[in-house]
Formats: sequence, C-alpha cells, structure tokens
Amino acid sequence: NTAGGSGGGVYVFGYARLLVAGASSISNNKAAWSGGGLVTEGNAIITITGGSVVQGNTARIGGGGGLAALGNASVTITGNSKVQANTAGGSGGGVYVFGYARLAVAGASSISNNKAALGGGGLHIQGNSTVTITTSVVNGNTAMKFCGGGVCVADGAHLNITNASNVHGNIARASGGGGICMAQDATVAIMH
Repeated sequence: NTAGGSGGGVYVFGYARLLVAGASSISNNKAAWSGGGLVTEGNAIITITGGSVVQGNTARIGGGGGLAALGNASVTITGNSKVQANTAGGSGGGVYVFGYARLAVAGASSISNNKAALGGGGLHIQGNSTVTITTSVVNGNTAMKFCGGGVCVADGAHLNITNASNVHGNIARASGGGGICMAQDATVAIMH
C-alpha cells in the first residue's frame, strides 16, 4: 500500500482503537510523510501483540519508518512482537514518538534492524512523550546523519529502560550515541 500523506498501511485518528494480534503483519507499505507502516494521532490506542510484526515499511520524508505515534496517542508493542527492517527519510527508522504520545515495548519484543536518514535509527522520542522498554531489546539499528543509533531522546522526552532490557549493536554513522543519544532536557532512566 502507498499513501501520499502519512500512514502507508494504516492511519488511526481521534479516539479510534486498533489491535494487531495473532502473528499478524503490517509490511511493505510506503508513506510520503510519517508512519510508513502506520501512524496514530489524537487519543488513539494501538496494541501490537501475539508475535505480530511491523516490517519492511518506508516513510520517505518524515519520521517513523515502521510507525509514528503523535499527539496523545498510546501504543503498546508486546508479546514477542517486532518492529524491524523499516526505513525513515527523517528520524526514527523503526518508531517515531512525538508530542504527548506514549509507547510501551514489553514482553520480549524488539525494535531491530531499522534505519533512519537522520537520528534515532531504532526509535526517536521527542516533546513530552514517554517511552518504557521492559524485558525487550533495541538492536541492530542505524542512524545515518545525526545521533542515536538505537534511540534518540530529545526536547524533554522521557525514556525508561527496565527489567533486563537491552540496547545493543546499534550504529550512529556520522555522530554520537551509538546506543542512546540524549539532547535538550531529555530524561533517561536505566534500571535492572
């Protein structure tokens, strides 16, 4: 599927709810702007679970090759689900989280092998958004131009990494923070 705007595969807006479960896949979609696989705005809630995958998607100009969570959206990726092999022409090769959005990655899930032309190869978090990673991994991602091969946390955003989660094997090709980059009042807590 292809979108001339955002959300190449799925666009979720307002108070809508989306459940992706049972080893389902959002794959090989293209968006001109953000959210190659899917984008969520407003107060929408998305749950990706049960070994489902978001993979092979492209956001040509914007952020979130796999998915973009904007506004007050809430996204949960759990149950051995994967965001992998996505590409963003902006930041957040796998996932882009902006505004007051919330993202939880849990239950042996992964954000892996994604690529961003700018920063945050796996995950880019910006604004007043909050991301919590629990018993999961961010690995094998690449940021081509700016910092944060694995994760870029900027502009007052919050990142919590807990319960034996792992950020490893990521690359920032032209800048710092191969694993995690923090900028402009960002907050990161890493706890076992």
